[in-house]
Amino acid sequence: MSKVKLCNNCKNNRESDDIWGSGYISWIADDDYICPLCQKKLIDTSLTGEEDDVLMEISRSANFYDAMIELKEKDPIEFQLKMSQFRNQVKQQEAVELQNIPHCPICNSTNIKKISGMSKAKSVAVWGIFSRKVHKQWYCNDCGSEF
Repeated sequence: MSKVKLCNNCKNNRESDDIWGSGYISWIADDDYICPLCQKKLIDTSLTGEEDDVLMEISRSANFYDAMIELKEKDPIEFQLKMSQFRNQVKQQEAVELQNIPHCPICNSTNIKKISGMSKAKSVAVWGIFSRKVHKQWYCNDCGSEF
């Protein structure tokens, strides 16, 4: 299981609270890797890659990461409770984002495209006032319906 790495030199010389450039590096799997910024040796933190994925959705604060690592080391039960809450929060955010994606009312597909103004104009030119596209916004690429 991959661990989030930490460069203590970069951590001690932080210029901002943003996670990028804070000393935390999650994309490196090699244990002998050095910090790409200061060339110092990286150490493993107690955070796993999966935990990092969740925490990244919650906050980009380096101080937040510091606190979560400290919590995991001092009170693992409380850490797991917090992570459970964060996972639920991320799932709820993803569900809300999925609800905001338009979908076809016929086949429920999200493989849709917006009907262009030019397409509507061509339809009016051909069919006149009997054009069906004038009041439609979307075209389903799966079932062909316009809505």
